[in-house]
Amino acid sequence: GYAQAFAGDLDGARKSFDQYGRQSPQSAINALDSLGEALFANGKFSEAENSFLQAYQKDPNFLQGETLWKAAHAHWLSGDPAQPAQIAAADKIMDRYFQDRAKAHDPLLTWRRANWLFETARRDQAMSLLMHLPPDSGPQVVEIAKRQLAAWNVSASEDQPGDLTRLEQAYQHTPPSSDGLARTLYADALLRAGRKAEVMNLIKLWPLPEQGNSLLQATMYPRFLLLRKTLQP
Repeated sequence: GYAQAFAGDLDGARKSFDQYGRQSPQSAINALDSLGEALFANGKFSEAENSFLQAYQKDPNFLQGETLWKAAHAHWLSGDPAQPAQIAAADKIMDRYFQDRAKAHDPLLTWRRANWLFETARRDQAMSLLMHLPPDSGPQVVEIAKRQLAAWNVSASEDQPGDLTRLEQAYQHTPPSSDGLARTLYADALLRAGRKAEVMNLIKLWPLPEQGNSLLQATMYPRFLLLRKTLQP
């Protein structure tokens, strides 16, 4: 199903995931999540959101509620991602996710909130959140916040192409289902190097909204959206 989706064959992907989903109650949930990712990668954001929400309704604990994280991103990108109303509507879905993570006593909750704010163009709010952590934040959270702030400051000051060989290798050695950050960083570096023709193939599919622990994860969508704005009419 994923192979079909990444090749642009959504009808084939739907059939494959539907067949897989009929195998067991657990596979039915997984199939909805996987179909959501297939639709998301191909820019079918409203359908992807619906699929993710169905998976969440069947099991709110599936992937620790990550289906809501994905659904919020799908809603955000289903319209103009720069419009405050679009962001606010996505915030409502994301707030449900954050409530679940709070109930689960997720130590990275504040960091996750900051990441969402940063990638939805609320950089100042994101940085303020990490600079003013709750008093009971543990040393792990404090350290992550420091590293994240430093990474965002470095990212903002970048104006030179990265190490293209290293970035290309990272992209080529990452599975397509999780290559969003590696692909975006490589495409960004190619564009900075003036190799626009090579970038077009890298931005055909949308990167999936992962919950990775990379300090650069929140920069992925701002970079990717800028790439598409720059290269597509």
